[in-house]
Amino acid sequence: MMAAGDHSGANDSEGPLRVLLIDDSRSNEIAPLLEAATSVSFETTRVHDVEAGLQRLVENQFDAVLLDLSLEESQGTDTLAPARVAATVVPFVVFDTEEDENLALRAHRFGAQDYLVKSECDSRLLVRTIRHARERARVLQDLARARQYEHYLATHDVLTGLPNRLASADHLRRALASALPRNEQVALLFLDLDRFKNINDSLGHKVGDQLLVQMAGRLSRLMGPEGFLARIGGDEFVIILQRLGPKNSAKSLAAKIANAMMQPFVLDEREYRITTSVGIAIAPEDGSDSEMLMRHADTAMYHAKSGGANRHAFFSDSLNHKAQQRFDIENGLLEALANNSLSLHFQPQVDIGLGLVSGAEAMVQWQHAERGLIPPSEFMHYAEDAGLVGLLGQWVLKTACQQVTSWPTIKGQPIQLCVPVPSQQLCDEGFPETVMRSVRDSGLQPSRLTIGISEHSILHDAGATLGAVRFLRDFGCRVVVDDFGTGHSAMSALKTLPIDGIKIDRSFIAEIVDSTIDASITKGLISIARGLELSVTAEGVENREQLDLLFDLGVHHMQGDFFGKPAPSAEFAAQIRNNPDWFEDEDNLPC
Repeated sequence: MMAAGDHSGANDSEGPLRVLLIDDSRSNEIAPLLEAATSVSFETTRVHDVEAGLQRLVENQFDAVLLDLSLEESQGTDTLAPARVAATVVPFVVFDTEEDENLALRAHRFGAQDYLVKSECDSRLLVRTIRHARERARVLQDLARARQYEHYLATHDVLTGLPNRLASADHLRRALASALPRNEQVALLFLDLDRFKNINDSLGHKVGDQLLVQMAGRLSRLMGPEGFLARIGGDEFVIILQRLGPKNSAKSLAAKIANAMMQPFVLDEREYRITTSVGIAIAPEDGSDSEMLMRHADTAMYHAKSGGANRHAFFSDSLNHKAQQRFDIENGLLEALANNSLSLHFQPQVDIGLGLVSGAEAMVQWQHAERGLIPPSEFMHYAEDAGLVGLLGQWVLKTACQQVTSWPTIKGQPIQLCVPVPSQQLCDEGFPETVMRSVRDSGLQPSRLTIGISEHSILHDAGATLGAVRFLRDFGCRVVVDDFGTGHSAMSALKTLPIDGIKIDRSFIAEIVDSTIDASITKGLISIARGLELSVTAEGVENREQLDLLFDLGVHHMQGDFFGKPAPSAEFAAQIRNNPDWFEDEDNLPC
């Protein structure tokens, strides 16, 4: 059965309008007017006191209510209050014996759609008034529904139906305000799906949305009565726990989440296994206001993610220090890019057989105001986490191509430029345009540019890497794999990639003289490269013994501090002019 008043929006043509008339038994002024109406028929239920009217409103459905404010037990517009509670959507028209403007205004404030004076009523006016009252009530109901939906959209995630960031922040504030005065603790769990970007990039956003919906359902089923779950954006969810044992309960839930994630997700009719990283912050130990607690849970989640997939971590002061350090470096990098406080240093790459510098690898350096010169090994991973690799990589390519064009040739041969490109930049859709613009604007021949790619690119984003490598080769650039041997490269991937060479990682070169294991691994890597018809460059050569051993193994191209430390462009060019022959004395050439 429909609730009272659900038919208030019905058309008059659908049948008689059901009207509840609450008036004085001694008065019979309104009922005859309803009966005399010709344009519409009324089905009138008449009662003589408010209590009986309220009972009828609860028991029956009406299209309109006519209420006499002059009833003996009536207290003016106060009579409307309980009537509006009994039927919130039925339009009310009130009438009185005399005109009273103040009473009419109060009646409107109490929810009446119109106010009539009995002596001025006729059948036509009464019908028109009821019709207008019903239409106004219908408009107000539509407006109320629209506002409710607007509020829902403002506080809920449309995809999953869960509360959103705004609602979660409000719930957390109220949870803290309720718990902390009673010395109770509140746990906040911050969840982030591991490698969710790979799902979107490889399977598409539609499949990614399927995963988020299934994730929301799986988490909802894990929640207890005291838990609050929200999706705050992207692949990030938060859970707020109240009136539970602090760390044990939060840790127990984190373990349940990890177990739940072990079950495969069915996406686009295929099964995928997804893991999640969870950061946990406890109030009041880790913060007594919502913003701080959210920030600390996020910090703990980042720490869990950095330690590998499918982990959880509790917040600690040491994590806060690391988070602050990370923020300072990320913010400092943005300022460095804007203020031109980055610089490029170049390390020579030597052709041992000819005794000449054949190339140079560009290395970005950061001249920090307080910490001095910071090498890329100390800030590149922060740049990747902050999404700054694209901007940084654009600057490196553009600057390196411009600077190398001013260098002298060596015995008529131009020097080859090698620029390492991180996986994020290589797989970015704007990377081809960055390369073409850098080469075009500098006037550098594409054949003089070698791009170094990481093994991580080959292993974790093979499709995008293959596309980028094919573009580079078609454009005329050379491509080599940097730090070869450290990432357990898939040989099948190397066979399909149209690369030109490999650079053996310095970790194998460091102990190659004293370690038979490192020597054997290096020899094996050289053999693999030869089998694939790839050039070989050894990184990290620091002494003559390493040079001689590598030369005996057939490696003619080397790089390392033994040949020269990284130097700014002008200094590097001066070294080449002053000493074009790397081995002045032929006796120093390796035998």
